[in-house]
Parts: sequence; structure tokens; C-alpha cells
Amino acid sequence: LRGAAAAGAAPTSNVLGRPVSAPEVVYSNRLRGLVIYFSRLVGPLWDSLLVHSADSPGTTIPGRVFSSMGMEEVNWMAQHVQCLTDFLDGNATLASTLKMAESSTSTHGTPSDHNVHQQMLRFMRPGGGGASAGNTPAMQQQQQHKQHAEAVAAEQNALRDLSVLFHRTSEVLCLWRMLCENDISAIITGLSPVHQDLLRQIKFCHLIVQGHEVCSALIAQLTKRFLSDRAASEAISARLRQLCPSLYSADDAIITQACESLAMAKSKLDADERQALLQESLKLYSKVTHHLPLPVVCAQYTDVHFFSGLVDLCLACAKKRDPQALALHHFRQQQPWDDMAGVTAYTARRECYDGVVKCLDDLFNRAQTTTSAMPSTASPLKVTDSASQSAAQHMEDTLSRVLACNDELMHILTYDWLIKTGQSSQLLQVTSPYLDTYLTQAAEREPADAALGLLWKYYERTQNFAAAAQVLGQLAERQPGNQTLQQRVEYLSRAVMCAKSCNLLTTTTPSGQTLHDLEEKLEVARIQLQVQAALQRVRPSLIGEKGVAADRALLELNSELMDISKLYGDYADQFSLSESKLAIVHCAGHHDPTLVETLWKDIVDQELEHSAAASPDARAQSLSSKVVLLGQLYSQSQRYFPVGFLVRHLEELTARLRLPIGWVAVALQKIGLSPALLLNVYDRLFKAKDPCWQSAGRPLHVLNAIHCLLNSQDIFANLLPAEKSALRLNCLQAVTSYLVELQSMLSQDSELAHTVANFKRLQAKFQS
Repeated sequence: LRGAAAAGAAPTSNVLGRPVSAPEVVYSNRLRGLVIYFSRLVGPLWDSLLVHSADSPGTTIPGRVFSSMGMEEVNWMAQHVQCLTDFLDGNATLASTLKMAESSTSTHGTPSDHNVHQQMLRFMRPGGGGASAGNTPAMQQQQQHKQHAEAVAAEQNALRDLSVLFHRTSEVLCLWRMLCENDISAIITGLSPVHQDLLRQIKFCHLIVQGHEVCSALIAQLTKRFLSDRAASEAISARLRQLCPSLYSADDAIITQACESLAMAKSKLDADERQALLQESLKLYSKVTHHLPLPVVCAQYTDVHFFSGLVDLCLACAKKRDPQALALHHFRQQQPWDDMAGVTAYTARRECYDGVVKCLDDLFNRAQTTTSAMPSTASPLKVTDSASQSAAQHMEDTLSRVLACNDELMHILTYDWLIKTGQSSQLLQVTSPYLDTYLTQAAEREPADAALGLLWKYYERTQNFAAAAQVLGQLAERQPGNQTLQQRVEYLSRAVMCAKSCNLLTTTTPSGQTLHDLEEKLEVARIQLQVQAALQRVRPSLIGEKGVAADRALLELNSELMDISKLYGDYADQFSLSESKLAIVHCAGHHDPTLVETLWKDIVDQELEHSAAASPDARAQSLSSKVVLLGQLYSQSQRYFPVGFLVRHLEELTARLRLPIGWVAVALQKIGLSPALLLNVYDRLFKAKDPCWQSAGRPLHVLNAIHCLLNSQDIFANLLPAEKSALRLNCLQAVTSYLVELQSMLSQDSELAHTVANFKRLQAKFQS
């Protein structure tokens, strides 16, 4: 109640030698009179506690809190403060007639002090005494007018401050009177423990100056007592608006009406009436979005299962708190910290969206813990609702409501929530113009594998196959990434399928070129997978530095896609993976007959080495399986499946290792080679007269192999009549020539006689 404003001012000075002080001011008598009168009114209460606990002297009910002032005392003080406030409001121009007081009466300094001050000023001027050009009478008069204006402004400011103080004191007293009239002890008991503790310690002066939060809590408890009675609620609300306009604003009155509608809805059993009341509360809440305690209202709406209203209210609050959509711009700009307006708008919107996200979280958690409906309570609404709908259905309805809005930021937060809760499949079912942008932007952030995985599925669902193929290709080649080589191959396979689903596929169109590139990458990736598998098979046999190098190579092969040259030089060749080298040569289209024959020889020799301890029949079977497996891959091209070389090499091994005769021809027929082609190959092999058969101790081995080929039961299977006739004629001519050769041999060997007998039977077979 004290200040530093003044109605008059003048320069003063103290003892000679001290610094010259600024003009000292004092309030006008009228202002000081108002202050003194107000102080006498509220003085006895100003520094007193408002309440006392039940355990204080003079009380008998433990645990309760009572007002320190009686009803009559509060009423008397409220009336007098109100009269003082009305007087000040009716005489608002008290300070307009203020005039500059004389220096001898309006300052704290004495005339002698003033004279001393003037003498000091003359003494300090250049040239001794007398008035200088810088301190003329006109300038002194101008300075006095300026000081007078400042004094008047200070007085007016002080009056305004007093007016605010008087009004606030009057409103607090009126509020306290209303609380006393409506069982203040019960009202205080309904407060939160924090507010109760604060109220026990607060003084009257603090309640006026900084107790708005406590007053709001008291008003909320007061209005809550009348929510069930609309007439009484409207009456108490109107009285609060009249007596406490700054503590209970028009927005507060609207909030009270909305709370009243919400409270009535809880007790209604009729669904239509209940819905009408809930919609009425939503309409009222939507009018006061800037001052709405949104988390409290969201909790109330959740309690009555009014989830659609919760979503609509949160979205309305977000729009009104950020009407220019600064938050969306701030988000799109990667949320720069120096954009204060954007930060403020984004924070305001997030506070609104949090109500929706919290509701979805609650429903999701309930749906996860039980497949039945939400737990019922004593509320008639909850019993009915929990019997008709489950938490999962509520969540689905609420989610549909959210995704139906046109608030992009709300969509983004909802998408984040779906991903966070493991509902990515639900996200892909969303039809929204914001989803494509969201997934694309999410894919640009780290880690992006999950976002890219959703993006290609989204494109595939929307039949944007070209985009899906492109994203899948990015996933396959992404480096670094968490994908294994097998996953990369699967991505490329899916990308090829998507690219093939595009229309107008030609090599001249972008989609056609994309398909061609993807198919090439897929072929190389499959070879890399083959190299990895082959290296894993031989890894147990590698020791020392070779084993360490193999482990490192396996990690490298699994971490990224590689080009064909690197696969051959750094892995297949380094670790002698002959099958992989053959696959690489075939993929690259490299034509080198000597290299291909060498690779086939290495493959056969490695297979024999693996089966060294097995029986001849088992070794033949192992070789047959390997030849058939690889032959099915490469038999379409003579470049990579040299039949003549393979027949000679395999038959030579059969002769040397005493393997069963005839297995080579059988294996080659399984691949799909025709008997005519094989007869031609074997015929050339016989006529070559290679000395290897003699050195192997099997001079008749080729003829015996030819006999097994021609004596096969299905040699004429799947042939047209003309083809059968031609093959029969060729076989007869070949058998006849072989008999001539056999009969020309001068030997008494039983094997020769047996072979001649076999071919004579063949001759008879083909002649019949």
C-alpha cells in the first residue's frame, strides 16, 4: 500500500558536499486517504490465515477445516469494501485536477535546503555565479511542466492499481461469503490434497494477490455441488458472474453449464436423451477452447464413453489455438528451435492431440487385456455400454473418427501411434491423402527400413506397382541395413513381380527398363546367395587364416549386394567354389570352353572326394544327383553344359573307379537329353579310340555303356512315329557297325564274347 508515485516534485539537496538527489515525490492527500481507509478496513484480516483445522482450540469435529472469519464479519467487510470500490469507480478523475505543489510544501526538503541546492548549482556553473545559457527561466519552467506531468501520470497509475486491488478484494470477500453460505467445510474437503494444504497455510493478502488458482478450485467445488440441479446451478453461476467477474468469467460460466449437461447425461438411461446432453456439453465446451481444462474434460468424456465428442473437442481446440496452422509449417520445416511462434503453436496443438492419443492408448490397452467389454461400474451408462460394445470396437470407432478429419498433424500422430503399438497392418488400410507423404518422409529418416517396408506395401495395395518396385529395390540395395542376404533376395523377387504387374512393359518404357534391371540384380543376388551357401558348407574344413577369411567373407556376403566380378574374384575363386564359379560364368555370359570344362571337372572331382568312403553304387548315385541338378540349370546351352566332355570324363571315371556301367546315360536322360543325341555322342567317343580305356583296364567300357543306353526300356518313350522309325534305323546301323568292330577283335576274352552276344540281341530287337 506504499509507493513511490507523487503529486508534486522538486529538486532537493542535502548537506553541502553530498550528491544532488533526484526529485522526491509524495502521493496526494486524496490518494493517501483512500489507502488509509482501505487499510483500516482490511487491516485486521490482511495478515491472518483464512482457515483453521479441526484440531485447533475450540473445535470438536476432527479432520475438518473451518473459516477463520464468521459470516457477519465477512459480510460487513465485503459491504464496506464494495462501497469503497463503488466510490472509486464513480470518481475515476480524481487525479485530473492535480497541480504542481510549491517546493516549500510538496517536497521533503526545507527552503534552506533548496537555497543551498541552488547555490551549489551556481557555484558549479562555468564562470562562477549567475544564470548560464543552459539554465534559462524558460527551461526551468519547461522542466517543471515535465515533472508535473510525470507526477500526474504516477498518481493515475496508483489509482488504477488501487482500483484493481479494491475490486479483487471485494470479489474474494464475496466469494468467501458464498462459500460460508454453502458449507465451506464440505467444499474445502472436496479440494485436492494439494489445494487443501495450500489453503491451510495461505493468508488473506496472499489469496488476493496470488491466489487465483485456489479461488478457481474453490469455485469449481462450489459449482459442482449444484450440477444435479439446473436451476440452482444457473442461479449460483449468475451470482458468481455478478459478484466475482474476474474470478468467474463468462467462459467459466459456460464451462459450468457444460459440466452440468455432462453430469445429467451420466444419470440418463435413455440413449437419445443421453446423447443429446453429451452433444450439448460438446457444443458448450467448443465455445471456450482457449480456457478449457482439456485433460479434465477428456477424462470425463472417456468416463462416459463419449469418444467421438472427445475427438471433435480436441480437434476444435487445436484449430482455435493455432488458427494459422503455424504448427504444421513448423513440423514440415523439421521443427527449428529458433521458430518461437512455430514452437508455441506446435506445443499448443500437441497438448490438444495428447487427449486423443491418451484415449487411444487406454482403449488399446483394455482391448489387449480382455476380449470382453469394458469393466462395468455403478454408472447406468457404463453398464449398458459395456454390455453392448467391446474396448476393441470403441478403439476402432475412435480411430475411424480421427482418420476422417482433415488435420494433417493429427493424422501424423495417429500414424505414429499405430506403428508404435504394432498396428502397421491397420495403417495400410487407411485411405488418406496424407499417408503417402508421411511414409515417404518417414523413409528419409533413420532408421528407415520399417518405413520403407510400409511404403512398398502401401504402393502395392494402391496398385502403384512401379513405385512399389522402386522402393523394394531400394530396400534390397540399402546399405547399411539390417536385412540379411536372404531378405534382400526376397525384396528383389517381390520387386520383379511388381514390375511385371505394370502395364505397357517394353524395354523402351521406364517400367520395362526397371524390370530388366531388377531381373539382372535378382539373378546376381541369387548367385551371391549360392556363393554364401557354398562357403558355409566348406567352412568346417577351413582352418587357420583361411577359416578367419571365410568368416569375414560370410559376414560381407550377408551385409550387402555385390557385383558379379567381385563375387567371382573375392569369394568364389578365392575359396575354390567351382559350382559358384560356373554359375557366375553362366550369368555373365562369358564364353570360355576351356574354363567351363575345367570347372565341370573340378565339380565332379569334388563330389567324388566327398564320397570317397562310400560304395561304388553310392558314389555313382551321388555323381548322378549332382550332374542332374546342375544339368537342369545349364543343359539348355552347350556353352555351359559340354555334353561330349562330360560323357568322356564321367565314363572314364566310371571305368577307373569301377562304378556301375550305364549310370551316366541314365542321368543325362533325366536331364532331358534325347537318346539320339546321346547315341551320337557315345558313337563319337567310341570311334575316337582313346587309349584311356585300355589304361583303365576296360577296353570295352564305351561299348558296354552304349549297350546300356540302347537297351533301355524307355528309349522310344514320348517319340512320334516318324521319330521312332528314324531312331530305330540309327540304332540298327550303329549296332551293326559295333558288331563288325567286335568280331574283328582277336581275343578269347569272355567279356568280349558277352559283349558280342549283347549286341546281337540288340540287333535282333531293332530288326523286329
